[in-house]
Amino acid sequence: MKKALVLAIVCAFGLGAAGFAQGALSGSWETSICIDPGPPVLFSGFDSVLTVDYTVSGWTFESVSTFSILGWVGQVFNVDGVLGAFTIGSNIVFNPAAATFTYWYNDATVNIAGVALDFQTILTTTGFGLAIGVSGGAQDLTFAADLYINSVAQAGPPPIWPVAAYCFCFNSIDFELTFPFCCIELVEVSLGFSQAGFDGITFAVTNITFPNLPWMVWDLELTFDDGAIGKVLTITPGLDLGDFACFTVYADLCVLQDPVCYTGVNIYGIELQCDFNGCTFTSISTLDPAYNEDLIGYADYWEKFCIECGGDSCCGGAFSFEVCIYFDSESELLFDFGEADIDLSFGISSNFDLTSDLVVGATGLVSWCIGFNVTF
Repeated sequence: MKKALVLAIVCAFGLGAAGFAQGALSGSWETSICIDPGPPVLFSGFDSVLTVDYTVSGWTFESVSTFSILGWVGQVFNVDGVLGAFTIGSNIVFNPAAATFTYWYNDATVNIAGVALDFQTILTTTGFGLAIGVSGGAQDLTFAADLYINSVAQAGPPPIWPVAAYCFCFNSIDFELTFPFCCIELVEVSLGFSQAGFDGITFAVTNITFPNLPWMVWDLELTFDDGAIGKVLTITPGLDLGDFACFTVYADLCVLQDPVCYTGVNIYGIELQCDFNGCTFTSISTLDPAYNEDLIGYADYWEKFCIECGGDSCCGGAFSFEVCIYFDSESELLFDFGEADIDLSFGISSNFDLTSDLVVGATGLVSWCIGFNVTF
């Protein structure tokens, strides 16, 4: 397997070199080295990504190599282009550390008379999967169907994954319809079948408002299946507080689901954003610790101030910096200081940037990363 991996890499670069005169070579190299202040002072992190693209006759062949402090940790080859009426994409992933193949994913789409067909395949060391999709529409009606052969959909990448070993066996099929109905602008219908038979059918409508309560929006979902429950009605209320000039209020309704009873409004965050002289000032406060991670980015911090600026530097490059200060309600320091992050990017030419990322915590310097980004 090691020999096969090396051979694949050599062939990729060899083909690129052979066709260099006819195609265009481009790419980027991003590297960052982090220092742990210690003591003792140590290199705590190293990340480097080398991307090489070769474009010829409308096709792009790409190699993405990823390195870390552990060594060569990722290798991906991508191909994208058009063949006749088909738009084709393919990527193959290797694990260099183990010298093993991870997966090979392919996607081909074609449009015929307003109907789009999509074919996906996935090959791994444990199985092969296929997915076929079709979608289209006529006036206000849209239709889509996805057939999965020995595969299931996933968040990805890749978007599908084999279920079992190498077989051409039915796994599931899903249908989706959207159309207007009476005074409802859009109704979504989802219908599914699997190896177990009928999975259920769901009718959903979103953003429903009452004429006298325009600030309250509703999502309704009604599901029927052949199980013990049979029917499930889900009502999800929401708030539409409108647009502010520079404020954003994060809030939702407090609901008791059984029976459905609305007990109040939960305002869990406030954001202020202001632009001035090429800079942006942002302040975010959370009023509920459960939302710290989503709004602030850290579970332990409830407030942050950020200033971000950018402009032109010398030699045709650009510079940008961002300073964010975080506050911790449990801190015993002045103003509940928790952490400060300082990010700097300085272009010394149009295709070469120097970067720096400095983190200062409650006890002093936490980490300092320096790096560069080159495009060619």
